[in-house]
Amino acid sequence: MNDRLAVYGDIVATAMLCRDWYHESSSKATWTSIRNQFLSNTYLAETGFSLGLDHCVIKDAGTSSVSDKMMAIAVGAILGAVHLDGGDNALRHVLAQLRIVSPTDPLVMFHDPSLFLACTRQICNNLHGLEHATST
Repeated sequence: MNDRLAVYGDIVATAMLCRDWYHESSSKATWTSIRNQFLSNTYLAETGFSLGLDHCVIKDAGTSSVSDKMMAIAVGAILGAVHLDGGDNALRHVLAQLRIVSPTDPLVMFHDPSLFLACTRQICNNLHGLEHATST
């Protein structure tokens, strides 16, 4: 399920950033830079690890640590879940908090990073609860 949600999250995040780029009338090189910098698996993984999301990822029995790929998928899945649950505005707020859009964007919802982390941990707790409920 996370893989599908991550694909969706990557697509809607890309579409949102591309729409913003289009309306800014920036060059194609600017779009390429935005896409390569902020939508790369490397950036998504670094962002997830920096927020401590590796503690929220449910690993298979034989997996000892969260890989960069797993983290990028998890962050993409969070973006997808946010969009499905809250739409464009919610996704824009989360993208801003993750600095996937300009940190000066007026739609930044979480001015205090600890608030974002608390919300993210709540999402993790809910996901762990769902997994436990479906496995019993």
